[in-house]
Parts: sequence; C-alpha cells; structure tokens
Amino acid sequence: MANYAAIHKKINFNIVKENIKAPPASYDAYLYSRKNLNNNKQYLGVHKGAVNDGYTHSSTCEEFKKHLNDPEIPFEFSVLAYGPYNEMREMEHSILAEAKILGTFKQNYYNKHTGQFKYKGPDLKKITNLFNKITALDEDNKPLNFEIIKEDLSIHKDMERIQCRFRTVVKNNLKQITEKLIASKGDTSNCAPVVVFEGETREDDRRGNGTHTVKSCVASDLVSEIDVMRIPYELHKHLTELERKRVCSLLNKPSEIVKKDTDYEDIGKDLYDNYVAYGIEPDSLQNKEFMEEVGLSDYFQKKAIDNAMKDIAKRTLKNMNFIEWDADDHKDEIDKEVEEWNNKKGWCAFKCSSAAFKGYRPQELFDEKSEAQKLKDSKDISKWTIKKCMIIMYHPTLAAEKKWNGQSEEKDNSGKVIQEYRESDESKHRRRFEKCFKGELRVHFMQKDMWESDGTE
Repeated sequence: MANYAAIHKKINFNIVKENIKAPPASYDAYLYSRKNLNNNKQYLGVHKGAVNDGYTHSSTCEEFKKHLNDPEIPFEFSVLAYGPYNEMREMEHSILAEAKILGTFKQNYYNKHTGQFKYKGPDLKKITNLFNKITALDEDNKPLNFEIIKEDLSIHKDMERIQCRFRTVVKNNLKQITEKLIASKGDTSNCAPVVVFEGETREDDRRGNGTHTVKSCVASDLVSEIDVMRIPYELHKHLTELERKRVCSLLNKPSEIVKKDTDYEDIGKDLYDNYVAYGIEPDSLQNKEFMEEVGLSDYFQKKAIDNAMKDIAKRTLKNMNFIEWDADDHKDEIDKEVEEWNNKKGWCAFKCSSAAFKGYRPQELFDEKSEAQKLKDSKDISKWTIKKCMIIMYHPTLAAEKKWNGQSEEKDNSGKVIQEYRESDESKHRRRFEKCFKGELRVHFMQKDMWESDGTE
C-alpha cells in the first residue's frame, strides 16, 4: 500500500499515522476516517474510488478543515472497510447514527450529520442483541434473562414455526435424534430448549427453533413434556420477520447439543428472502457479516450465495435449470466441442471454468501445437502454423459469471444507479492477449449457456 501521507504531502495534511486495512483485489468504494490524535475527534467519510487516487474529503465543517491543515495537529488516516458504494454509505450512517443515540456524536465526530441509508435491510445489531439476551448465561451456567419451563408436548406439536430453513425437516437428523431419545428412554436433557416467540395472543405463538426436537419427541412416543424458553412479544415486536428468522438461524449455530445445525442451504434461502424483501444482493457486505455471525465458513458462504443467486435468476427464468457443465451428463458434450475446434486447421482449443481461468494456457497451446515450434524452426510468430485459440468457457456459479462478464450498473431500491460499469474479466484478458501477441495470434472466447429447460411447459 502506498504511503498515504506522502501522497498528500503537497497539501500539507499532517498525517503522521496510517491504519489502512488490506484492500481486496477490486472494490468500488471505501469507508475512511481522519482522526485528530490530540483530541480523538474524527471525520468519517466514504469515497468512490481508489485509496491512493489523491482524494481528500468532502467535509464542509470549518473546524475540521482548520484542524486538518494545522501542521501542529497530528492526524491518523484509517481505511475501515471496502465494498460497494451503497454499503459503505450504510456502514457510515450506522456508525454515526449509533454515536448520536449514545450522545457522543458531537463530541467524537466532525461530521455535521449522520449520512443517509442507501437501502434498508435486516439490522444485525437488533438481531444479535436479542440473540445474546436469549443465550446469556449466569455464573451457574443457567439462562440469565429467560426462564426455562416444562410444557406439555401437545402444545408444541402443531405450533407454527418461523425458523429459516431450506427444508422444514431433514429426515436423517430427525431419525438420529429420535433414536437417541429412545435409547435414553425419553431423556431430553441433552436437547436445547424450544424457543417460542410469543404473539399478541397464545394463538399467535410461534416456534423459533427446536422443530427437530419437537418432532423427534413426538416420534419417540416416550416424551410428554419438553423444556421451553418463551420470548415475550414486547421484546421482539420491533423486529421484521426476516430479522426474527435470522435470530433463529443464530440459535442454530453449530454446537454440542442435539439439533440440526444451520447449513448453507438454510442461509441461501435467507439470502434469497432478503433479496425479495429489500433488493439486497446475496453477496452484499451486510449478508456476509451475518454469515460470519452464524459461523458459516468461506466455502459454504460462497455456496449459500450461489444458491440464492440461482433462485433469484429462476424467478425470471421460469421452467429452467442451471447447467452443471462439469457434471457427467454435460462433460462429454463440451469435450466433444473442444475436440472439434482442435481438429480445425490453424486452431487450438481448451475448455475452462470462468472461476479458474489461467492466462498462460493459450501460450502453452500455441507452443505445443505450432509445427514451427516443434521443429525448433523459428520463434518468429509469423511462421507459426497454429494462430488461433478457442477457449470454451463455462460458469460454475452465477457469481463467477457476474465477475467474468462484468456489471453494467447496480441500482438501489429507488432505481438510482449506485454503481457504474465494472470491467469484465474477459475484456481484461482480451486486452492482455492483444498486447502480448501483437495481433499475430488470436484468442477467442465462447461462453456456454447457463440454463436449460426443465422439460415442463
């Protein structure tokens, strides 16, 4: 990372300390702060562009500008996060709004206002606050805020559920829990208490977790009472339905107790619901923070995002299925196509996933297949016999396709463009090949279809 203080030396910003978070390979905007090290007061801002592009700030606060240009006042420049512009704006607003609620806004920030939301969505703070209340334990390792009581199983047998699940019940988990209950003669001491979100009336009560526990208890025919923790209506009525579902997902984080852990399919459904409700893209920073809170690994985060993106695409592509080109039923088709191109005079070809493209592969094929090279006749490109390379691309995920083909624009809920054209990976590679081969050799890309009919009308 370039030294930021050096970049701004011309304009006499007295930045004596930097705290710049490592940037990702590409980003649209970043959230930054400039902190007065004498009084710890800071200016929080968002910039759409690169950290080292010479941008300063857009503050209209005269006090801030005066302090920033005073050579006697040391400042620290920090980059707190990178991501889409609208998400950085929302993060900025969230931090400043919280300071305002706590009464520390004017004392700790030069900002004149708290910024603006670019879109609304599930509030992770509200979600984790309720989750922490539910799971808090006292010094004796007992629930701190809510009593666990015994209730008749019949009350819960047919209770409506609000759990965010891809599948309502997973048979293997249900069978496993039932067998354990039978083996223990109906002992439920290793089962988590069933969390019930109370409604305005008893008829409106809904089960937040414990579906597998309840159904297994019923199936065992040995259990008459279960442990229940009730969450009063007043404590969750301010949450949206999706926020309640996310509390339930957190309640199903991996643990030692007997229950069905939240998995990537469940979270994929959650991300899909979030998109439908708020237009928030599955791979947004907001969703990634939630998946981190749930405890989903990077690998399964990607799978959850891809599942959600496929479901979103299916909303408009009715009666269509995603094509898995590396699966056996499609592999032969793409291999045959590569062979046909390799048999054409002057051509070489290979297949490649857009998520794993190697830029050196065309050069390797030109070297291998050129007769002039084989005979060590010449390294003069003009004499090579193989001069064209066809790369047959397939997309393993929608995220990979989005990255490969770029993105023309992204809009917020009001339809306003918040992210402009992003160059595609394909165009970057085309430009590199043209520069490398100087027009003597040609590299072509052919993208395979991503969707096929499911056979229904």
